[in-house]
Parts: sequence; C-alpha cells; structure tokens
Amino acid sequence: MAVILITSHDEHIRDLCKEPTPLPKLKLYKTKYHKDEGKVQKKAHATMGIPLTELPDPQNYLKKHTGKSCYGAKDIIKKEPTPPVRQKIEVPKTAECLKAEKPPRPCKNYILDNINTICKMKPNPPIPTVVIDRFGNKVLAKPGLRPADIKTFGKYPPYLWRILYKQQINYLINKYKQSEAKQRPGKYIPCFEKDKMINGLIQNYYEILEQHERIPLSSDSYMCNQRKAKMQAELKQLEEDIVLLERNHYLFVPDDVEINS
Repeated sequence: MAVILITSHDEHIRDLCKEPTPLPKLKLYKTKYHKDEGKVQKKAHATMGIPLTELPDPQNYLKKHTGKSCYGAKDIIKKEPTPPVRQKIEVPKTAECLKAEKPPRPCKNYILDNINTICKMKPNPPIPTVVIDRFGNKVLAKPGLRPADIKTFGKYPPYLWRILYKQQINYLINKYKQSEAKQRPGKYIPCFEKDKMINGLIQNYYEILEQHERIPLSSDSYMCNQRKAKMQAELKQLEEDIVLLERNHYLFVPDDVEINS
C-alpha cells in the first residue's frame, strides 16, 4: 500500500483550475482622414424632407411640375411669431381711485356771491336827527336833544273801559253757545245704574260662556263652527264693554240712545 506524502497544506480545490489570462485589446483602426470626415457637405433634409411641410395633393400625383423641388431656405414654413411677454399691470390704490372719482371743483363766481349777499343784507338804520326850526333844518340827535317816550302818560276814559268789558263778555257768551251747540244733549248715569249695567253684562258673559263650553271641540259641521265663532265674538265684545264701564266713573249717554236696563 502506497503512502502519499503531503509536504504543503496550502492547497485549495478552487485553485486547481486557474482562470485564463485575458487577451490585450487591440486598438481600433483610424484613418488619417478621420478629422475631415465631418466637413463633408451633405444635402439638407435629403431623407426626411422639410419639417412642417404641407402634404401633396393626391390629384396631382405624377403630374408635371408637381414633384419635390430643390429644397431651400424659402420652402421652409415659418412658424408663427411668438406673442410678446405680457407686462404686469399696476393696480391703482384705493386712495387714487377715490381721488379720480371726485368731480372737479367748479370755479367760484365771486361777483355773483357778492350780489346775493348784498341783496340779503339788512339796510342800515337811519341816523337819528332832530328838527331845530320851522324851515326843517336838522341836527344829529344828541343824548340831551333826543325825545323820550313817556309810557305812563294819560289814562283811558271810563266809557272806553265799559265798552271793552261788554265786548269781552259777549265774546265769551257766543263761544260758550257754539261749544254747546256742537255737543249732543245727553243724560248723566248715576253710579247705582252703572253697577246694574255691569252686573247684567257679567251675567250675560257667563251664560254665553256656558253655552260655548257645551259645543264639542272637534266638530266638522259648518253650522256648529259658525255658531262657535259667533259666540267667541260676543264674549270678546262683552269683555270690552265691562272694562270700559269699570274704567270710567262718570257716564253721559245721549238722549237719542235707549238704555235697556
């Protein structure tokens, strides 16, 4: 039996098959005319045509002078000009708007105003003067020359007082007669009769109220509803009459009105 002698223990199973070394890359071939290759003049739009051109009319297919002509700068359809940039509008302030809305102040007519003020002015009072002779010569009234009014001078004669007194009495009598003529002739109702009237109205009120309570609440008949509304109106009128009599202590009834006591 053979024995394998292992001298180094650094072996690994992955190191058995080593990777092949990559070959060096060869340089591409470049001609000496490579720099002048971009300067070759070519026909513009030879393959795809002019951009934004109109389509040919199918009726002119293969007709003379209807094919594509030599392309140039004139055949290119020009684009529409771009609109100008919109400028920012400055919004005026409120104070400026109010100033603009105010109407212009009219020019003042000083001549017309002076005429109106002079027409409305009161005239100056006359200068006090005193006549000194029979020819009408006048002199300015001084404090000593100015006449004074004597208010307590003289007395009314007694016959004038009597005439004025009679006129005043006749005026009062006529005024009293006119006021009585306007009033209707009436009769005073004493307190005991007024109490009887109030008691009678109260009695009528309770009688109508008792009849009103006997009517059913939910009634669909027309006559029943009409009777109920009539009783409510009578009760309201009786309440107003009772309040009127109790509030007024003195009652006067005209002669043409009959009282049913």
